[in-house]
Amino acid sequence: MSERDGHENLYLMSLDNGKFVQITDSDDIDGEHANVSPATEEAFYVEDRTFTSVSLRAPYREKKIRTVPDRYGIKGIPSLASDGGTIAASLHDEDEDRSSLVVIDVRTGGMETVKKIDGKVDHVLINPVHGDTLLYHLFSRGPDRPGRHHRREQDGADRFRRPRRAPVLAVQRQGRRIRAAGTG
Repeated sequence: MSERDGHENLYLMSLDNGKFVQITDSDDIDGEHANVSPATEEAFYVEDRTFTSVSLRAPYREKKIRTVPDRYGIKGIPSLASDGGTIAASLHDEDEDRSSLVVIDVRTGGMETVKKIDGKVDHVLINPVHGDTLLYHLFSRGPDRPGRHHRREQDGADRFRRPRRAPVLAVQRQGRRIRAAGTG
C-alpha cells in the first residue's frame, strides 16, 4: 500500500529491478488491511464498502466480490483463508451496537452470517489452513459491559475470565458450516 499518487492504492514491486507497478486505481481503498492469496495470486481489499480482489499478474483485473449494506461498517482487518476462497469479516451495526461475523465465498459473493454479537468486534481471523475456525477480538460491549476472553475446553466446558487485555473469542465449523464454539 502506498499513497504515492495522493490516494491509498496497492502496488507490486519487482524483486528483479525494484520498480513499482500500481495495481489499483482508487480514491477510497483500505489498503492497510489488504490480504494476499498465493494460491490464487490475488490481493483482497475493501473499497467503499465492497470486498474486492485484484490479480497480481498483468493485466491486473479487479473483481467486485460483495458490497455490504449501508447500515454496516466493516471493522478491522478482514481475513482470508489460505486457498483464497473465503473471506471472514466483522460487520458492525452502529444503531444496534451489534456485530455480525460473516464469511464470504470469493467465487460467488455469497455471504453467510456465522454469529451475531453484542458490541463491536474489530478483527476476525480465519483458520488459514482449513477455514473451519474464526478467532475474533471483541473490542467493546458498551461502557458497563467489559469484554471477556472465551475458550472452549477439551471437556466441552466453557471457561471465561476477565482479560488484562481486550478479549479474543472463537467460533468453529461444525459439519459444512462455521458455527459458534460457545457464547462470547
